[in-house]
Amino acid sequence: MVDESVTVSETESPYDFDGIWKEFIREYWPEILCDVIPDLYEAVDFERKAEFLDKEMQEISQQLYGENDSVSKWYVDNLIKIWLKDGREEWVLLHIEVQGKGGEIISLRMFRYSCLIFLRYGKHPAALAILTSKRPKKEGNPEAYRYDVFGTTLEYKYHTLKTYEYRNEELLASDSPVHIFIYAVKMAVRYRKSDDKKLEYMLKVARLLKARGWSEERMRVFFRYLEFLMINSGREYRYTFIEKSIEILEGKKVKLMTFEEEVKAKERTEIARSLIGLGSLTNEQIATITKQTPEYVASLRQEVTA
Repeated sequence: MVDESVTVSETESPYDFDGIWKEFIREYWPEILCDVIPDLYEAVDFERKAEFLDKEMQEISQQLYGENDSVSKWYVDNLIKIWLKDGREEWVLLHIEVQGKGGEIISLRMFRYSCLIFLRYGKHPAALAILTSKRPKKEGNPEAYRYDVFGTTLEYKYHTLKTYEYRNEELLASDSPVHIFIYAVKMAVRYRKSDDKKLEYMLKVARLLKARGWSEERMRVFFRYLEFLMINSGREYRYTFIEKSIEILEGKKVKLMTFEEEVKAKERTEIARSLIGLGSLTNEQIATITKQTPEYVASLRQEVTA
């Protein structure tokens, strides 16, 4: 039985989680809104392209963190400008707590974000904090920031998505790419020291999507994130995942070149380039010598003589 208590922050993970979360948000932000802020999702005009305000977010982050990369690397921040069906412009702040237990109190950080965005750009963003593990109890409620100074009070509430609260069965039963991604990340972290198990679970997810009837294009997009989660596995396992995922997608078996085969192929290409440089051999002759196709040699010749 799989122990579901381990969260991202409780392991020494080799993954660039801020990178994969940032890319995932850029691809699946509508699904995230659909799952967590459904009323905003219903109001969005998806005919108009969303804009990621990276420059603005970088300026805000620098004000909060300065040049302290040891702090900011634990967070992923996205500021998105979207358009509503009634023609209004709306900003959405998506903050991912990648490691979950470091830094200042998250509610205070979310409040500071909101204040700085309003001060610099005059916008009150809809805000969502994605927490990958439990916050320390001493922080109190991670869903709101409050203060009371002799009757002067304020309460700042925002949306939260707590990935650690989901049971595996619940995640697998969902057709939401957000829930399936959370499951895949959990399994990649849990089996970070076992390439065999990690491969097993990444392929389990891939087959699940196929069985659900996802389109080939939809699966190809999602498979990029599964492939990323295999990146720290041995080369043989990464290749096996790619081979199997193509088989799942296209219904046909493929075989990628091994590392040794890649080296030999590169050596043959360099030999072909040298023979082309001599100028005395035909494409067919060079192809025979280097075990390449005449068409491939012809394309190399165009590169060499360009």
